[in-house]
Amino acid sequence: LSAFWRKECTPVEDLCQHFNMTMPRADERVCRKPVPPFLLDMEACKLIKLEPFKNGPARCKNGTNEEGEDMIINLSCSILFNSKEIELTNGSASCADGYQDLPLNKAYKRVTASEDYFKRGMLGMDSETTWLNMGGLKWELVLCLAGAWAIVCLCLIKGVQSSGKVVYFTALFPYLVLTILLIHGAMLEGAYKGIEYYVYPTADKVAKLNNVKVWSDAATQIFYSLGPSFGGLITLASYNRFDNNCHRDAILIAFANCGTSIFAGFVIFSIIGFMANSAGLEVEDVIKGGTGLAFIAYPDAVAQMPVPPLWSFLFFTMLITLGLDSQFTMTETVTTAVLDQWPKLRDHKGKVVTAASFVGFILGLSMCSRGGIFMFELINWYSASWSLLLLAIIEVILLMYGYGFRRVFEN
Repeated sequence: LSAFWRKECTPVEDLCQHFNMTMPRADERVCRKPVPPFLLDMEACKLIKLEPFKNGPARCKNGTNEEGEDMIINLSCSILFNSKEIELTNGSASCADGYQDLPLNKAYKRVTASEDYFKRGMLGMDSETTWLNMGGLKWELVLCLAGAWAIVCLCLIKGVQSSGKVVYFTALFPYLVLTILLIHGAMLEGAYKGIEYYVYPTADKVAKLNNVKVWSDAATQIFYSLGPSFGGLITLASYNRFDNNCHRDAILIAFANCGTSIFAGFVIFSIIGFMANSAGLEVEDVIKGGTGLAFIAYPDAVAQMPVPPLWSFLFFTMLITLGLDSQFTMTETVTTAVLDQWPKLRDHKGKVVTAASFVGFILGLSMCSRGGIFMFELINWYSASWSLLLLAIIEVILLMYGYGFRRVFEN
């Protein structure tokens, strides 16, 4: 299979031969393999949930006449082998052509162009990439990482005043892009199917509430989007006026965060519904999470829209601005903690920000190798799942009951 992985395009004829199959016609996108005579008096009756007669071929015990039995056998042949004819072989019924047509997706798993580019082009992965064989650094990823940290450093080097002006753009631009994508996505064929899946509760979805993983994913989403226990909210709030209404801001931010998540869900599922309709699949079969949604599923949908470069530019620019917002906050939290611990360094804030950015760049190099996605998923799981929820609970208990909320108010 490694030979197939490295090919840019595999001819259908070669694919069928690889699995010892033949291609029936040039216009068919299936592989055909010979099958032994199929005893319909046993297997077909099981398929249609009827009991077979013991002493008669091609008959099912359903209380109908022979014509009805023949119709059932023909239906079974059509389901199993794409054939509506049967023949008797040694007293047993079998399909007339003796072949089974196998769709290519079942014979050989194909991937979309966006998934192939993401895994092989961007990440540089191949079939031999594992934890034991991470591969070398990919210079394109290293340059992107260096560029991202350079932007963060330049925006924060003069303090929160300069980053605050940048955030006016990075925080509001995603709302503009989401609104544009929602309007366009709602007009795509199949969008209603995706939105219905998003908002309509079913018994299966309600039953999943008993699964602890659902609550873990929900907590991860809240902690990543709202940012509690990371220190960023407290750091940024420390720059407010002394008489600022923090209680009002906390409620406003919490509702705005959840509202944004719900709004973004409509955008995402309208596009997913379009993808499911185009592929002839159910919505749940198209859904992907994490990097699969951002870098595989969504780009694949954008490529099918009119003027794909425009939508791709808007979508990935939005992702960059969202990432910069998060990184601004995290870096500001680290540098503020350093400056509060060693006040003498406040006159050298630019050097502290530069040093923090450089350290972040060095630490990120482990995720720029050809198997760096493994390291990313490992860090993502252990730093933003139950561990984060546990730290948040401990932080609340120690601050409110250990240190005391009255001291917090006095401070």
